[in-house]
Amino acid sequence: MGKQHLQPSGARQTRNRLSLHYREHCGPKSAKTLQRKAVRSVERVGIGKSKRKSRLKVKKEISGDSLSDRASSHGSEVSIAATARYSSAFESSIAAVVAAGLAGSFLPYLLRWYKSGHFVYIADLDNQYYLQLASRLYYGNLFPMRDPVLLHGVTIYQSLQFVPAVLLARMMGLPALEVDAVWYLWAGIALPLTFYFVFFQWLRRPWAAAFCGIVMLFDSGVHAGEPFFIQIIRLHQAAVGHFPVLDDGQSILGQWRIVDPAVGMPLLLFQVFFVSSAVERPKGRRLLVAAGISTALLFYTWFYYWTAAVGALSIAFIVDRSARRTYAKILGIGLIAGLPVIVDGLIIKPLLDSEALHRIGFFAPVPRLWFFPAPKGALLALLLTGVWIWLKNEREGLYLWCLALAALALSNNHIVSGMDLNADRWCFVWGTGLSILVLLMAVQLSLSSFRASRRAVVMVASVALLFELSAGTALRAIEVDRSLQARFILNGYKAFVSQVPSKVSQLLPENAVIAGDEEFCDLASIVSGVRPLAGYAAFKSLGIDDQEWESREALNAYLEGFSEQDFRSRASAMGEQYGWGRSANPLKGAMVEAGMMREFARMKCDPQPGIKGFGVRYVALHTARPDPDYLKRGWSLLEAGPYWRIWRKD
Repeated sequence: MGKQHLQPSGARQTRNRLSLHYREHCGPKSAKTLQRKAVRSVERVGIGKSKRKSRLKVKKEISGDSLSDRASSHGSEVSIAATARYSSAFESSIAAVVAAGLAGSFLPYLLRWYKSGHFVYIADLDNQYYLQLASRLYYGNLFPMRDPVLLHGVTIYQSLQFVPAVLLARMMGLPALEVDAVWYLWAGIALPLTFYFVFFQWLRRPWAAAFCGIVMLFDSGVHAGEPFFIQIIRLHQAAVGHFPVLDDGQSILGQWRIVDPAVGMPLLLFQVFFVSSAVERPKGRRLLVAAGISTALLFYTWFYYWTAAVGALSIAFIVDRSARRTYAKILGIGLIAGLPVIVDGLIIKPLLDSEALHRIGFFAPVPRLWFFPAPKGALLALLLTGVWIWLKNEREGLYLWCLALAALALSNNHIVSGMDLNADRWCFVWGTGLSILVLLMAVQLSLSSFRASRRAVVMVASVALLFELSAGTALRAIEVDRSLQARFILNGYKAFVSQVPSKVSQLLPENAVIAGDEEFCDLASIVSGVRPLAGYAAFKSLGIDDQEWESREALNAYLEGFSEQDFRSRASAMGEQYGWGRSANPLKGAMVEAGMMREFARMKCDPQPGIKGFGVRYVALHTARPDPDYLKRGWSLLEAGPYWRIWRKD
């Protein structure tokens, strides 16, 4: 008791303060213990220490912070480097696939230029006919599409594949014949790019997408849905010398066919890309609008594209419940924007002659259960890719699969419609779609199954790509050199150039009707805008019935100086070609031959009604044939060239 009272009051107050301060954390302690703990606490924060020790502690803290900063900066540098590498791979792969596309597209031009000295390539009569259609736009109004033979004739072809190329050629000051080069330029750029982005959308690997895109450009089995397989078969046929006779220069690598699918297919691939993106990312309104607009553009491109797209959207609406609203909106936008084409078709349909449609196998009646164009390879590819898509969580590529299914179903439309619609044209849709899906499945399964041996996958892909490039180039060269129609047109073009075509446009006014040698008349209709009396363009003219077509051919043969026997062989050949596709009638050939011979006899008796009725003003006669007697009565010689003599009616 006494000791407690003997303690100073200051010490008692210090003890009370310390005990109150530390009692919460440490419990009741003695004064010395509490003082020692207080000193230790002060030391931890560096108060009351020497400056040297404080600096050491600060340096340690600063060094720790700098290490963390260096780690974060190193991570950002790694991320930037990875992004740069990916961007470089993206740009390099695009450049590679575009270079391959331009090489594949202009290879026929280069081969023609190397062997003949002429940088021009007209693959077949269809290619030449499309140039005649383009010439009508080049020398007249850009709208609407007009028939190459009839002054006010209509046609079933849409303007989107023709007007941009014609407009670009006119702006650049190119002649009408160079519209073909513009088409090939578009195909060489747009086709590889759209293939690339369709693949990249699902693969997300730049070089894998480039690999698949190049295969699609150089494989001859693309439009059968059997890449690699048909390529090997055709390469073997070429190696052993059993390659089939080629009638045209676009029958092996059909993806380069002008105008379809080389010009129109990029628009279909754009539609596949936007529709798939809108379905997989449903919150993007811009993608939805782009998908609807790209669907509408197909209406202005080709009948076989928009019908397949509408069918695919309808099938996807039924199959894919989670995206039904998206498919419905896309289909609605496409139908509303494409409605003018449908209305225009309904207006034009009565103006088209039914016999002319039957000549080219369009809207011709056929037995409903006579044939079923469903290749086994395509059906197998459709089944395998469908199971593969269905087993995936996100079901990527479902719309593309529906597109292939719709095109295959439309190929058998005759079962319901009972009409031939040139159903083989839908193979450009289902064949391309199935080939894309087969390649996607093969690449994705390879990348997921062989992750440990990535180098082996790269080596196998390199070997496969080298095979496709070399085989595709060889087949493309065979296609150019051995095509009967391409060689025939090239010989005519050489002679036409020697005729000094710069004078042709001055001698032959636009819309004038020219008769005579078909080689000259067809090329002159492209170069100067004249209208041929007969030939392939008259055969395909949908405003000319069979009797008028027979009269035109008979009058043309008479003006050309043919004898009755010579014309009979030509009439027999044209009768055999009457009717395309499944609707071709073997008995019709004899009827056509008889009709042409009857018209020829009538023209020999009095050609003046035919000349006046069809408005013939010019005749081009080959120098190898003698001048007919009718030229002595009311005809004057305009030009006597090395291959043709051009006469004008007074």
